[in-house]
Amino acid sequence: MRTQSRRRLWFYALASVVVLADQGTKALIRYCFTPEMSWPLWPGVFHLTYVRNRGAAFGLLKHSELAQWLFVAVAGAAIVGFFIYRRQILSGGNLLRVAFALLLGGTVGNLLDRLRFGYVVDFLDFRIWPVFNLADIGITGGVVLFMAHLIYLEIRDLRMARPREAVADDTAENLKSEI
Repeated sequence: MRTQSRRRLWFYALASVVVLADQGTKALIRYCFTPEMSWPLWPGVFHLTYVRNRGAAFGLLKHSELAQWLFVAVAGAAIVGFFIYRRQILSGGNLLRVAFALLLGGTVGNLLDRLRFGYVVDFLDFRIWPVFNLADIGITGGVVLFMAHLIYLEIRDLRMARPREAVADDTAENLKSEI
């Protein structure tokens, strides 16, 4: 199998795992719980709590019908944007591909909820943080990895921009200071 095909396969496999895990856990919560029902797995620390989130992250704008369709439009635009830039993303480094696979999987997972139910099912409740789901973890993890990728590129570009003599001098100074 060619390298590009393998990269594409792993990318879509990871995005699919995020969507399937997200949708599967949400289906289980909808089946076993009634809305607002909570089950303490570690009392006072971690509960499974069924929340119907009609708003954005952390329940922001939950009473706005216009905001609901805005979230659908933004998620749709993000997915279209991915498909427009997929060649650049898939030919990028591992960190970039994993970041976008997590972002894509999380975005699709929450978008499916909004389109089917008009809300997102949240259920992971750490009591000190708003209730969230696996798609949210994918989105957050993807953003963190994308930021790490951007920092890596910046550092790499700064190192490449420095003359070799300066790098050699720094290395020699570092060796002297360690001795």
